[in-house]
Amino acid sequence: MCAVVIAVGLAVAGCGSGGAATPAAGSGGSGWTAVSGDVFAGSALNDVATFGNGFVTVGAAAMVGEQQVGGVWTSADGSSWTGAVPTTPFKDATIAVASAAGDGILALGMPCSGECYGFESWSTPDASAWSGPVKASGSDTVTPTSFVARGIPMIGIGDDLVDVSNGDFNGRVFTTPDGEVWSSVPDIAAMHDARLSAIAAGASGFVIVGSMKTAAGRAAAAWWSTDGTAWTRAAADPSFTDATLSSVVLGRSGYIAVGSIGPDGAVWTSTDGQTWALSDENGVFAGSPLVDIATNGAGFVAIGGDAAGGSAWTSADGARWTPVPPIPGSAGAHFKSVAVGNTSSVIVGRPGLSGADAGLVWFGPLP
Repeated sequence: MCAVVIAVGLAVAGCGSGGAATPAAGSGGSGWTAVSGDVFAGSALNDVATFGNGFVTVGAAAMVGEQQVGGVWTSADGSSWTGAVPTTPFKDATIAVASAAGDGILALGMPCSGECYGFESWSTPDASAWSGPVKASGSDTVTPTSFVARGIPMIGIGDDLVDVSNGDFNGRVFTTPDGEVWSSVPDIAAMHDARLSAIAAGASGFVIVGSMKTAAGRAAAAWWSTDGTAWTRAAADPSFTDATLSSVVLGRSGYIAVGSIGPDGAVWTSTDGQTWALSDENGVFAGSPLVDIATNGAGFVAIGGDAAGGSAWTSADGARWTPVPPIPGSAGAHFKSVAVGNTSSVIVGRPGLSGADAGLVWFGPLP
């Protein structure tokens, strides 16, 4: 098998169409430009990541009759996109997130038959010729949510629906040496009643962020591991109450996680993933829960928003954040994912309830 890029997730509709999307006119004062074109018509985009010197975004393309088919699109710089048409092997499946692993792409997603559950993977050396799906044993009720590829093993995470009537989940962890054979980590007691959002890797191990079910609702939570198989829950910072952690990256001085406390966005930092501290810069995120963070090692972009639309912030160090001026086309939009490449950054999202059925993409400057 070739080396792969891994995409983990959930796409909920049809087959990617050919053609290319191109930049729409105008970037306002933000430096960001909305991408236009019919390549994303009818799609639902879930994630974007760097791939080689460019980007890959995944989700669901337009329905093909009554059939759901995972969608994959690639771009050299974020401004012009080409949709792949892998109706086989992505038929009756969904894809949710993507990221680089080695020289290729690995996609994690779910089979769909009415509802979509299960942990499956696909791989490609070039984002064009895909193979799969490969199913992880014992994953019929799992929704993949994230993955990380830092040598061997690669690690995928997800939420396991254990009680339909109460909507209860346990966190699950899977490992693979090559994207072709997945092993489930045995039941992790520290992840009972947990939902896992994202995973990151550092020099001494791995960190997962998410939330735990509590008597009052949910509280933010994090876990750490030195080998990807034995996991310990991190110390609960007082700020975790009524909070959620939605994404995490490795920064220059440790880990940076984003999420929300009540209706407000928030940022936390940790040197080792075992103890966390709330940033004192969180006033800049008031009223805008954060959903994702990305870095290229030199700067950071965080995204979130409210009912009025999507918003973005940039930081040179992950500690001090500056709001990005209003991004053209972001009014009413729901930002989903952000990636920072070598020469540009990309945000993907979805329109609001009154918007057209189409994936939304913006490209902009480095942070």
